[in-house]
Amino acid sequence: MAYQHARKAGNLADVWKHFTLLTVLADLVADRDAAAPSFAYLETHCGEGLYELAPDGEWRNGVARVLPVCKELADHPYFEALGSHLAAGSVYRGSWLLVADYLGRRRHRASLSLHDTDPAVARRLQLFSGIPHTQRLRFRCGDGYAALRRCGSWDLVFIDPPYSPDAALDYRRVAVASRSLASRHITFLAWYPLLESSHGWFTATGVRYELLMPRVGQLGRQSLTGCGMLAGGRAARSLAGHRGALAALATHVGARFRVRPDASDS
Repeated sequence: MAYQHARKAGNLADVWKHFTLLTVLADLVADRDAAAPSFAYLETHCGEGLYELAPDGEWRNGVARVLPVCKELADHPYFEALGSHLAAGSVYRGSWLLVADYLGRRRHRASLSLHDTDPAVARRLQLFSGIPHTQRLRFRCGDGYAALRRCGSWDLVFIDPPYSPDAALDYRRVAVASRSLASRHITFLAWYPLLESSHGWFTATGVRYELLMPRVGQLGRQSLTGCGMLAGGRAARSLAGHRGALAALATHVGARFRVRPDASDS
């Protein structure tokens, strides 16, 4: 079963994913010297980047549910990017485009290295021209995990596999990637679903920031009971400083928030 980006765009998992991603990005940018080189960003499973919100899409229980109630978080970069109103037919931006827009609005130069195995994504991105001129986008149609094994110096790596059709395989591959990135002192984030059976996950390196809900929906044939963001390096320190905002967001969506320490330290 293929992951349906368009149908799932803007759901609660996306809200958690993009809120934490932009939280970390804002901190990393704020700490950079004005004379620093281009911000280097790598995403392993990028998707097309723009998704039209369908009338029956999962966004209705995600961003549409959050926007009216998160008044105290209105100045957060994620909610600034969303604007004040979304409706069916509106366009929701994926992770890499939110990153590009955030950096572009602040006139930061950036190099975005994007990867995806879907030929449809490759065709779409070949025609894409909607990023600021200060951003350099390089797309490779191929395995994003393989890109992480190459020597590189990135300011932020985001690992975002579909966990479908083989969730266990992606859990294992994320665990391997997290250990490799941590050993090279590379800042990273990795999104993951909380499923009924998440075997092998706890070998990953990093701190886990999780949103727990009673039966959010389905991922393949398994029940999705929440999601989390694995954070390593400066990303872990960033999210540790924003626990209050993360807890507030969880409360607004009727969820429970928890932090799980780095399992590799025990």
